[in-house]
Amino acid sequence: MKALRQAASRLGEMAASVASGIEQAAHSATGSGQGKPSDVDGLDESRSRIHSLRQAMNGLKQALHNHAKQVVMMSQSASSLSSEWSGLYASSTARSQSLSTFMSVQSSIESFGVRLFKDEFGWDVLSVFDEWDREASKMAADIDKTEKARAQVQALEEKVRSLRASKERRVKRGEQLTPKEEQQLEGSEQMLDKYNIALSNMRLNLDKNLTHFF
Repeated sequence: MKALRQAASRLGEMAASVASGIEQAAHSATGSGQGKPSDVDGLDESRSRIHSLRQAMNGLKQALHNHAKQVVMMSQSASSLSSEWSGLYASSTARSQSLSTFMSVQSSIESFGVRLFKDEFGWDVLSVFDEWDREASKMAADIDKTEKARAQVQALEEKVRSLRASKERRVKRGEQLTPKEEQQLEGSEQMLDKYNIALSNMRLNLDKNLTHFF
C-alpha cells in the first residue's frame, strides 16, 4: 500500500511536471519573437515552432504514460496476488484471520489504483495529449494551405507584371494590345485582387489561431 501511495504521489508530481513542461515547451517553441508572421519565412517559423512543441509534448506524454502504466501494474498485481493467496489458504482455519486482513489490504490497494485514475486524473488523461496533437496537426495543415495560397498569388503577380511590361513595350512602339490581350490583362488583374483579398483573410484567421494556439 505504501509503495502504491508513493507511486501515486510520484504520478501527481509527474502531472505537475507535465503542466510546467507544457508552459516551458510553449515558451521555447514560440521564442521571444511572438509577432505575427507576415511572409513565407514567418509561415516557416510558425511551422518550426509547432514541430518543436509537438516533440516536447510527445516526450512529456510518454513520460506520464510510462509512470501511469507502473501504477496500473501495481494495482493489477495486488488483485492477482490476493486471488492466488485466497485459493492457497482457503481451507486453513489458522490463517483465516491473516488471509482476511491480507485480502482487505490488497482490495484497498486495487481500489486506490482505480480511484487514482477515475477521480484524480480521469480515465482519459492521456487523451488530452492526443486532442492537443490533433489541434497541432490542424494548425500545421492551415499553415501549408496558407503557404500554397501565397505561392499562387506570387505566381499570378508575376504573370500580371509580365503582361503589364509587355503592354508598356507595345505602347512605346506605338502598338495597341488586341482585345483578347486587353481582356487577358484585365482578367488577370481582377483575379489577382480577389486572390489577395482571400489570402489576406486567410492570414488574419491563421494569425489569430496561431496566437490562441501558442
